[in-house]
Amino acid sequence: MWIRHQVQALLHAMNRMGNPQSGSSQYESLEEVLQESVSQAATIERLLAFVYLKRLKKLGFKSDAGDFSRFQTRIKATVATGRVEIPVSSRRFRAAGITKVALTKHLERKVTKAEMAAFERIIAKATEGTVHAAMQSMSEAYTRTIKSSSVEYLRQRRQEQDRFKRDVEREWRKPLAHLQLQLDVARDLGNAVIEKLETSGDKSREPSKFDAVLTSFARACQIVDEIITLLASGFADGAEARWRSLYEIQVVLTLLAQGDELLSERFLHHHDIDLLNEAKSMLAVAGKNASKTITRRHKELVEVRNELTSRFGTAFDAPYGWASELLGHRASRFSDLEIRAGSASFNPHYKAASANIHAAARGSLTRIGSPPGFDGRLAGASNYGLAGPANKTAAVLVLASISLAQYSGSTEIMSQAMTMQSLARKVAILADAVADRLDGRPRRKRKLRVRKSQPIR
Repeated sequence: MWIRHQVQALLHAMNRMGNPQSGSSQYESLEEVLQESVSQAATIERLLAFVYLKRLKKLGFKSDAGDFSRFQTRIKATVATGRVEIPVSSRRFRAAGITKVALTKHLERKVTKAEMAAFERIIAKATEGTVHAAMQSMSEAYTRTIKSSSVEYLRQRRQEQDRFKRDVEREWRKPLAHLQLQLDVARDLGNAVIEKLETSGDKSREPSKFDAVLTSFARACQIVDEIITLLASGFADGAEARWRSLYEIQVVLTLLAQGDELLSERFLHHHDIDLLNEAKSMLAVAGKNASKTITRRHKELVEVRNELTSRFGTAFDAPYGWASELLGHRASRFSDLEIRAGSASFNPHYKAASANIHAAARGSLTRIGSPPGFDGRLAGASNYGLAGPANKTAAVLVLASISLAQYSGSTEIMSQAMTMQSLARKVAILADAVADRLDGRPRRKRKLRVRKSQPIR
């Protein structure tokens, strides 16, 4: 039986299936594989065989396992004439109760959009394995290429990094050396305070305050060490992000050092409130799949929270609830602590540093390490922008050290902390001189003003 069909219209409709378009040369090889796979699967004979059998099925025709293959073979041999032969005997049609009129009416209709969409879904499923295998093969080939050249690549990369670090060392050696010296003095100061308080017995009289203040100061020193490492490696933005943490610790340290034993006790116990909030998040994510360990831990922390709020007040479970009694209200903002510690003048710098660590456009478009006039996207280390984080780190470390010295009550330790001011000024003068030289600006005469911690009223 021969059936007329508009083959050219079908070929035009299938053109987009066999010729996918690309907007990126990065995936040319994969698209070539995809195009070849689709071209092999989405042939005119496969489409017509699919459509005809689908329509015959609606008329009640029961196809056997070999019909699809026979349809493709016969269609391929006859489609060029514009007439398609259906390789099914009249006996099978009569057995299905299909008349010639009904058959002709159904098969001569144009292929519909719905039929094309159904065929595309089948082709997509058929080519999915091919595309996945091609991607896997390309990935393995790329991995082999990387491995084969990794030794030489890593050697060159190390050489580039060493050259860059030497450039940073040559330009920034003096200000970073003075910042390192300031850190060493701060660590000596911390050891002196520990020795003095242990000898005098103040540690045993106020154990919570001793732990809270000295632990915070030790953490501040560690962060300064991290900042120096980042600066020496050319990561001004990373150093700025760590300075943000350093500043927060300095504000809290100032309040703890000037507060009483109860304030430090509240601060240390607030650790359990933070753990409870973390457990809540884990439980919310896990849902019904939460392990018994997570569920039990959450229950335990809820009980601890209830005990703490019963002891310290309902406002204790706020983000900065340990300072609620000190501030006289529910402490949920860091700015409240800044004002109380007398550090509000640093707030603009803190906000800028906060923008630097978040994913907003402000942090992405304004990179501290970008050279003047640089309109690219900074994706690594840079020799620029190191002065700002270095200066602010030196200034905040002085404030933290003075707060610690005030807590010790020792005039000798306080005088030792005051010597760090001259080191901080030296860091600022040297760092600004390097920044001016790199930017091509005339050298400035600038002094860093370090404000002492204000007592709690």
